[in-house]
Amino acid sequence: MVKNDVTFHVFKSEEEWLKAREDTIGASGLAQFWITGEHPSPLPTDVPALTSALNFGSIWEPYIVQEFAGQNGYTITEVNTPAEKLNSKEIAWYDWSFYLNEKLGLHMSPDAVFRNSRGALSTLEVKTGSKPRLWEINQDMLERYRVQAAIEARMLNARHAYIIYAPRPANWEQMTSEQIQEDIHKSLLNGDILEVKLESDNNLRAIKKMIDSMNDDSPIEESDLLRKYVEAKEALGKATDTLTEYLVDHPDEKLHYGGMMARLVQKKNTKTDYDGFLSDNGFDQEALESYKDVTYKDGLSVTKEKK
Repeated sequence: MVKNDVTFHVFKSEEEWLKAREDTIGASGLAQFWITGEHPSPLPTDVPALTSALNFGSIWEPYIVQEFAGQNGYTITEVNTPAEKLNSKEIAWYDWSFYLNEKLGLHMSPDAVFRNSRGALSTLEVKTGSKPRLWEINQDMLERYRVQAAIEARMLNARHAYIIYAPRPANWEQMTSEQIQEDIHKSLLNGDILEVKLESDNNLRAIKKMIDSMNDDSPIEESDLLRKYVEAKEALGKATDTLTEYLVDHPDEKLHYGGMMARLVQKKNTKTDYDGFLSDNGFDQEALESYKDVTYKDGLSVTKEKK
């Protein structure tokens, strides 16, 4: 049985908060490892577009929480109000603080936590991005968001976990505050809120298992079987390039070997934007979720290791 011994910590400055986070794994970093198998690394600081995106989130996420509260009848409490002190229909947002499970070595900084009219606790993870709607973002990124939200809810023994999304205007730095607020208001009225299912595959036992895997620094034994796979894949890539280049220079030739034939053909690739079609024709994309049958099966995954 994995114990959920969580403590709440508030810091005097962003510098202290960032320093304290260095000693444990964060929910977002664990979510990245969970989905991609890659350890999180520091974000580059010299990419203007990335800096702009991060600034938008930092500045406007509290307002998104405020707008959510207003549209759903919640009273906003003092910043950094601990979850256990919230009453029904109250919501708290957080800044320079985190919840810590010291035994797991895991911390998380929720954007907001609230209790519904029955007193059930929920976490709210705020996301912003360049896509107009949440369901249009990259699916791997969406899965990371789901896992992060589930981890946060599990750490607080919350009954529900939600992700709320607001699009980031491309020219937001040239817009007035009133214009951005109006954009956020309209986007939240569209109901871009996703409830994350809290199931056995994201409970505390599963979280601990993933943390143990992330912290495993035992010596890596080189696999001869994987070496053969990598070498064969590299050889196939080179052979494909060589064969293609030859046939581009000799488009009328057909090459034969062992019952196989290679020739140059024009391949047709058609992509249908079903999401756009449904949206433009008045269909509710989110309503389709109940018709989806999601299954999982084992499959090969070969990724680069962290250096």
